[in-house]
Parts: sequence; structure tokens; C-alpha cells
Amino acid sequence: MAGISLKKIAEEAKVSVTVVSLVLNNKSKEGRISNETRDRILEIAKREHYVPNRLASALKSKHSKILAIVVPFTPVGFFVELIYHIEQYAITKGYQAMVINTFNDEKKERESLSLYQSGLFDGMFIASLNNASSSTNIYKTMQKESFPFVFVDRYAEGISADIISSDHFQVAFDMTNKMLATGKKNILLLARGGQAFNSTAKLRIEGYEAAMRANHLEPWEETFHLTSGESESDTNIAEVLKDLKQKPEAIFLHSGFYMPHLIKAYGDSPFKSFKAEFMTVDKFSFTQDLMVQKDLLDHVVGHFFITIQDIKQIAKTSCDLLLSKIERKPGHEENQTVHVPTSTFWG
Repeated sequence: MAGISLKKIAEEAKVSVTVVSLVLNNKSKEGRISNETRDRILEIAKREHYVPNRLASALKSKHSKILAIVVPFTPVGFFVELIYHIEQYAITKGYQAMVINTFNDEKKERESLSLYQSGLFDGMFIASLNNASSSTNIYKTMQKESFPFVFVDRYAEGISADIISSDHFQVAFDMTNKMLATGKKNILLLARGGQAFNSTAKLRIEGYEAAMRANHLEPWEETFHLTSGESESDTNIAEVLKDLKQKPEAIFLHSGFYMPHLIKAYGDSPFKSFKAEFMTVDKFSFTQDLMVQKDLLDHVVGHFFITIQDIKQIAKTSCDLLLSKIERKPGHEENQTVHVPTSTFWG
């Protein structure tokens, strides 16, 4: 029978609901319940596909063993890997994880964060949509009510909380300096516009600017807008490149997520015969339409300078910090900022 309850199992096993609960939650003391009774209860539960009511248990015990992962989008890239590693590690600690996609929408983010009041989650991993978040009041209420959460990769300005991420400012600063050391001076920073900057993008831009000015050079920045959604290649990057007044010796794209868009646009730009260097953070995959353009790939391969974040370690560190807050482990230092090391290479 579907959705069998503890009461039904108790009736069939001819025992009390309390006995069934003790057996199914593995809380019965040895000798208190006979092996015959225990086996009968377990057999009935297995046969009827009994599934514990996690929400009811959470309301009773105050712990659901479920963690929320609140992220701005999940099509490909950084957050897909982050979710995978958080879920994988959380399971080893006895927790399940549930993904909530805010779809880059501030209202959806506020609604998602408000779910902390449901009692369904023991804690939240949060990648804040914007640096100057419209969810500030919710964060403050969560803290006032001692609801455990940590910021992962992105944080909300003005909220003192645990933050686990790469050192985005230093990453951009170091990459720009290393490119300048090769003799390149006209380094264009290309970032997505049309939306409020999240903390990650903001810090990378600041790192780039600081490196340029430290070398007595004026930052050169342009923005592009997506015109067909996150996963489509139709952007106005080509228009941005076409309107440039000078030839970039290197292009620093603020996120590897958009690199396939940039490469395709560069192949149609006035500079396509010039082999510029490309700089970005995080892995990316060439789209199918790019894979068949051998001339374009031959033109750009070997001209990438990439920093890769250790997403697995970010996930593990985030889990450890969040669980230490949930389980109130001694020695947890509040409001930590943990920078996980990155790897940089030319390719």
C-alpha cells in the first residue's frame, strides 16, 4: 500500500506505534524488543516501501538533516560542480541537499531564502545574487533567529557571515600582473553588464584595475549584454569588439562561463587575424558549432591564461563550516572568510 504510516505498520505487526518508531529509527535498546518483533516490523516496512516522513521528524526533533543550496543558475559551469561536490560530501556526513535555483531573479531569491522559516532545512549554502543584495533584511533576520547559513563564492555586502570562496581580487590582480610581465599592455577587461554585479565579478574587476594602475596603466573595460539567455550563444559581444577603437593584446573575460561566446565573436571581429591572449577564471567547454571551426580553434588554442578554482575543496570547506554551525561544535569561529587556493596555467 502506498504511503503506509507507522500506525498501519504497528497494527499489522500487533505492536505499539512507539515500538515501531524505535525499531525503524534504530533507537531500541538491546533486549527491550525481541528479535522476532524487530524482524517482523522491518519486513513489513520493507514490503510496503515505508518512507519516513522527514518533515514530521524535523518538526519533532528540530533537525531535518536536509541542507539547501541556493544558487543563481545551474545550466553549466561552476555551480553545477559545486552542487555535485556539496551533495556528495554532505551524504558522508549524514545529510541530504536540495538545490534551489533563483534564476538570477531578486524576487525569487528572496522567496527562496524565506524558506528557512519552513523548518525543512537545517542550514543553507548561499551564493548571493547581487553584491548589494535586496535580501539584506532576510539575512539579518536569519542571523537574529540563529539560522545557520554560509556564503559560498558570492556574498552580500554588509552581512557578516562565514564566506568560503577563492580570493577573487587576488586572482585577477595576479593574472593581470603576469600578463603585463609578458609585455602586453592593452589588456581589455570584458564583463557582463545589464545586471547588478555580484561580489565575485566586482572583486575580479577591482583586482584587474589595481594591477593596471600599479603598472601606471589606465584600465580598459567594456561590457556586453546577453540577448538570448544564459545558455544561448547569441550575445552582443561581437558588436562590442567591432566598436573597439584599438586592438586588444589580451582580453580578460571576467568568467569562463562566457568564453565560448567570446571566441565565436572574436572569430567574426576585425581582429580575427591577430592572435590576442585570452584570460579567464574557471573551465569552459567549446560549443558544437565552435568545434567544427578548425581554423578558429587553431587560432586561439595555446593563447589561454586560465585560473581554475578548487571547487571540490570549496564544497568540502563550506560543508564543514555549515555543519559546525548546525551541530554547534565547539571552537567554531564566527564570520570567517576562507580563501581556497586556485591553480593557474597557460593553455
